[in-house]
Amino acid sequence: MFNKKLFIIYLVIINLIISVCLSTNVFAAAAGIYTTPTLAVDATGSLWVYVGTGDKTDPAGSEATDTFYAIRDSDFSSTYTENNLENITSTSSYANDPSKHGWFLRFGGRERCLAEPLITDQKVYITSYTPAAGSSGCDTSGVAKLYIIDYLTGGGEVGTGVRSEVIGSGVASAPVVSVNPVTGSYDIYVSTSNATAGTDAHTFKATDPSAVNTPSRNQIYWHDMRVK
Repeated sequence: MFNKKLFIIYLVIINLIISVCLSTNVFAAAAGIYTTPTLAVDATGSLWVYVGTGDKTDPAGSEATDTFYAIRDSDFSSTYTENNLENITSTSSYANDPSKHGWFLRFGGRERCLAEPLITDQKVYITSYTPAAGSSGCDTSGVAKLYIIDYLTGGGEVGTGVRSEVIGSGVASAPVVSVNPVTGSYDIYVSTSNATAGTDAHTFKATDPSAVNTPSRNQIYWHDMRVK
C-alpha cells in the first residue's frame, strides 16, 4: 500500500543526500549549488536529479562558470562525475548516448541558475540570470531567461531546436505551474525582479503552445476552498 507521508520523507532525505553528493563530486569547486534539486522518475523507474549551479549569495559578482545537470541515478551505490554525463551545451545537441547517466548544459558569459527547476509534462523548465556587464554585489540589472527542454534528452522545446528565450530583466524566480482543474491544461509563470514601466512586466507567461495547451499527465494540484 502506498504511504504518501513516508514517500515525502523519503524524497526529503534523498534531496539532502543528493545536495551533499553533488556539491562534492560533480562540479568544479568554483561553482556551487544553492537550490533544491528537483526529482523525476522515467518510464524505466530510474531516478533523475535536476539541479543548476549559481551563487545566490553573490548573483552579480561571481565569475564561476555555471552548469545545469540532469543526472540519471539508476545505481544509488555509484558516484558520478561530469565524465559520466553527456555534454549537450551546443544548441544543436541533445543526449542520445545510452551509456551516459544523463547530461549537462554549460552556461556561458556569467549566466547562472538561481532557482529550482520545474518538471511537468516531460519537460524541464529552468530559469537563469545573466548579470549586466560591470555589475556586482546586489545589483540585479541583467537578463532573465526561461529554458524549456525535454527532461530526458535536453532537446529544445521553445521552438524547433530552441531551448530558451529572454523573459525580462533582473533575477528570475522559479517557474510555477498553474493547472486548470476542468480542462487539465496548464500555464507556466515566472517572475522577474526588475521591470520598466510600459515595456516590461514582472511576471512572464510561457507561450510555447505545446507546453501550455496540452492536458497535463498525473499533475497534482490543490485549491484553497476559502478562496472563491
